[in-house]
Parts: sequence; C-alpha cells; structure tokens
Amino acid sequence: MKKIALLLSFVLFVSLVFAGIVPVKTAKNVALNKNHELKGTFQTVSDDVVIVYENSDPVYYVFNLADNSGYIIVSAEDVTNPVLGYSYSNSFNSNNLPVQLNELLNGYKEQIVGTRINKSSQSSEIRSMWIKYGQAPKLFS
Repeated sequence: MKKIALLLSFVLFVSLVFAGIVPVKTAKNVALNKNHELKGTFQTVSDDVVIVYENSDPVYYVFNLADNSGYIIVSAEDVTNPVLGYSYSNSFNSNNLPVQLNELLNGYKEQIVGTRINKSSQSSEIRSMWIKYGQAPKLFS
C-alpha cells in the first residue's frame, strides 16, 4: 500500500512540475482574479475569448473585460508567468494591433512554444502564481 501511495505521489508531483496546457476555464479564472487584484473590484470578462494557437495547441488567451474597458492576456502554458499582459485603455482587437504589441505577442508565442519543445519544468514561484490566480475567483487582501 505504501508503494502505491508513493507512486501516486510521484506521478502527481511530476504532473505539477512539468509543462502543461492550461484549460480556458483556468485561464479565465486567472484573468478574473488578476483583474480583481489590480482594480479591487470584481468585473466580468467577455465569453468571447481570443485564443492564439500554434498548430492545434493554444499558446495564450485574451479576455476582454465585459464593458470593453480593457483586456488581460493569459498564458496557455503553466511553466510561464500566468499573466502576460493587460491594458485598461481599449478592448483587444487582433485585426488592429499596434506593431509593437504584435511583436511582443509573437515573442511570447515563440517563448511558450520553446518551453514545450524543451520540455521545461515549472518553478515553484510560477506554480504558486498559477495556484493563486487559477482557482475560482476570490477576494484578494
């Protein structure tokens, strides 16, 4: 019995430490929680999420705030920082991005794809951020 428990613990540990694609629901929780932490109030995000793919795998998600007052960009890879960026100026329109933002997002995409190719592992600091922001929306103190 101890061997089974030890084996299950090891499998759980390995699954937490190595890269994994973040489901859209978890990414939405990250956006909601980070927005609440920054603004101090709960604000919903649009259900119409922008998903950027590499092959068939999501690379990052963009959640517009429900009132179109901004957006939050969340990584779809759990070995990277959960929040890649945000703005409280405009909503996100992938057809009308400034050149600089487009270059930044392409750089993020390359880095995220690189973590997958290299089978990068998740640091304890990054894991803590995903645990903090990835849970169901809550109040931050």
